[in-house]
Amino acid sequence: MLRKAGNGFAESAKRLEQLDEVNRRINRAITPMTDIEHYGIEDYWTIPKDGKGDCEDYALLKRHILISMGWPTSSLLMTVVRIENGEGHAVLTARTKFGDLILDNRTDDLKPWYQTGYSYKMIQSSNDPQVWRDLDPGDDVLPTPIAVPQLLYDLTHLR
Repeated sequence: MLRKAGNGFAESAKRLEQLDEVNRRINRAITPMTDIEHYGIEDYWTIPKDGKGDCEDYALLKRHILISMGWPTSSLLMTVVRIENGEGHAVLTARTKFGDLILDNRTDDLKPWYQTGYSYKMIQSSNDPQVWRDLDPGDDVLPTPIAVPQLLYDLTHLR
């Protein structure tokens, strides 16, 4: 379950500024490109190394950078949502003492999860990044084009 406030690690104003800065910087640094255009396959989750990528690539790079800045992996969770038109989309959820904040390539502004307008489908477990929690048990269809099994492979190789 996503949280409005809770016991995230001890964030300071500087830590929240890091979230904002990384979100904005990566949103500008990556050229949007679908996995079909980029890799010739429908969905491939990876950290972009050539400056091109789609939503999950933005989120994975943001997560990677924040972890290198000292953020605990348990506070940075890949999340699958449906956007307003029903399409699948990946964002990064930052668990903070101020609640769960969303880092999204669709906006430079950090937003609390409940202000995004998204429908939340799945989130990584904070205890084990290879385990996903279903946030919408009534929806048994994974939003396209999100394909989580490839993410599990790539996350195992990022550790």
